Amino acid sequence: MKADKLPTQLHADLKPGPRVDTLFLEEVFPALEPLGYTFLKSQPSIRKKQAFFDYITRWNSSKFNEGRVSVDFDLGLYVYAPSFRPWEKKFYQLEKNRRNPISAKALSMIPGWDYTYYEHNWYDVVKNDNIILMEKVRENLLGPGQQYFDQFSELPKALAFLKTEAPTQLEIIIDLETV
Repeated sequence: MKADKLPTQLHADLKPGPRVDTLFLEEVFPALEPLGYTFLKSQPSIRKKQAFFDYITRWNSSKFNEGRVSVDFDLGLYVYAPSFRPWEKKFYQLEKNRRNPISAKALSMIPGWDYTYYEHNWYDVVKNDNIILMEKVRENLLGPGQQYFDQFSELPKALAFLKTEAPTQLEIIIDLETV
């Protein structure tokens, strides 16, 4: 009887947060970099600057991670409009710029996302083969993730997309049409 192959564990010597960051930097980022994405060292994320919108993929490590017992992370996709926020501050006479995104999506809200290896809203690095797990994350970001971001490739397209999400996006739709 043949023993089951143990899952490949990359960077198991690192603490959970740096381990997940390193997995993204080595296994996911190289596929996104040619598309214009940059790796942000200051926060666990990858960003692509567009003319009006910025696309950010951010991962969060679980606060319950225990090194070799569990290393869980989740992903979120965010769209920011850096040039819009100063306009908003001036127009509404706000004391400071809002920093919230124009749109944010949990994985459960992204059509076509493949939830293989995604259990209870987390990816588990210890439980799964790291190479296969990060390959699935990379495929999801290049496929459904990029399709979500593509809705914000230009302002008219973004407005059309946001209108499908109304009324939760009504305020931002009106403001973006005013800009």
